[in-house]
Amino acid sequence: MPDLLSATLIGRFYPERNREYPIRVPVMSIGSAPDDTVRIPDPRVSPCQVRIVGGQDDYRLEVVGTSLTTINGVSLRAGDQRALAHGDVIVLSGLAFEFTLDGAVRVLSRVSVLAGVHRGKCFRIERPEVLIGRAPANDVQFPDLSVSRRHCRIRREDSVWWIEDLLSTNGTLVNGAPIRALEPLHDGDEVSAGYSRFRFEDAGGAGATALRE
Repeated sequence: MPDLLSATLIGRFYPERNREYPIRVPVMSIGSAPDDTVRIPDPRVSPCQVRIVGGQDDYRLEVVGTSLTTINGVSLRAGDQRALAHGDVIVLSGLAFEFTLDGAVRVLSRVSVLAGVHRGKCFRIERPEVLIGRAPANDVQFPDLSVSRRHCRIRREDSVWWIEDLLSTNGTLVNGAPIRALEPLHDGDEVSAGYSRFRFEDAGGAGATALRE
């Protein structure tokens, strides 16, 4: 089978903001059913609410379920189909996703979660500064009381990444050691915030390629 055009859905809702959903199959089903490619266990979402169908050159959205589906603010009904373009916003029962073509956006780094409420998930960082914490306003959100509302900040200056704890209740650890002030952060470093632990992946670093496999 020919290779698919490389694309990714990005979650834009709490607590999945900036989570990556890589599209790596010809047909990706999204809905509340256990056998959906992307399962959203939310009672507002229909079983197999939509399908994203792709090929070498393009993608299209097919609406299957009857729950509210919009694309760029336009409501769709079951049976409707729409071609997808980079930056399109798909909303399923109030939960927003952004469709992105991988070659059209610059990803600076990623957070790959190893333990905690988001275990196994990957979050994209497209800006030189990212806030991590429990509150919805953060760029990466951990809905866990062991994580402070504003827990830590990661930012890049020139080509160097830095991390600082934001006076969190349980502190921030890098490779098992508590950080006291602004400290450098390297590709592959493991960061702990409360009960959650994630690996920092510099998009230009040696560990970045394994993240997309």
